[in-house]
Amino acid sequence: MPFSSIDTWVFDLDDTLYPASSNFFPQIAERMGLYVAEALDLPLVEAKKEQRRLFLEYGTTLSGLVAERGIEVDAYAHFLMQVDYGRIPHSPDLVEAVKQLPGRVLIFTNGFKEHAEACLDQLGFARDDFEAIADIRTIDFKPKPRPIAFETFFAEHSVDPRRAIFFEDSPKNLRTAKDLGMMTAHLVTDTAWGNMGLEDGNGFIDHSVLDLTEFLNDTVLKTL
Repeated sequence: MPFSSIDTWVFDLDDTLYPASSNFFPQIAERMGLYVAEALDLPLVEAKKEQRRLFLEYGTTLSGLVAERGIEVDAYAHFLMQVDYGRIPHSPDLVEAVKQLPGRVLIFTNGFKEHAEACLDQLGFARDDFEAIADIRTIDFKPKPRPIAFETFFAEHSVDPRRAIFFEDSPKNLRTAKDLGMMTAHLVTDTAWGNMGLEDGNGFIDHSVLDLTEFLNDTVLKTL
């Protein structure tokens, strides 16, 4: 499917719109462990084990905490965001490339809208550069890669997956996207998360992307 058939451009956030090489997201992961330690009154070592269990069982630590503990979501978001957003590089060339994409441009993340907005501010985007930010609340704490997450996103924002492309660092999430009809672009990283799901090959990945800005300028925009 050529890029000219795409009318909706969907971007994951973490390690996708900003590079994994910024080493920003490990701060968030560390805050998750600290939250679990405080909320469950556990030593940090045990809390990190519990955090991983929740992640593996529910898809995100938050989804598990909501399901099992009924935590206050806004307070959790505020706690996680006490990190250095300055690690995210200001990226005017990426901003300009995204603004040139024809059609609709949206963010679809398992994170929080508040976090997404802070990341976009640091990258240099204006709030209206994206039509919408679909976050974990939008999908009712049922995260990617569950098909229900994508189906909820499609319905909420009137997205036709057959005319959409999804940019994402997680192969697991891309597999579901492809199964549901989207074109897929994998942001290649050296993180464990960025390789989880490639055990059986990458036949569900249409494009492998080493640098998002270069890919948009040299592979996408030049063909439209």
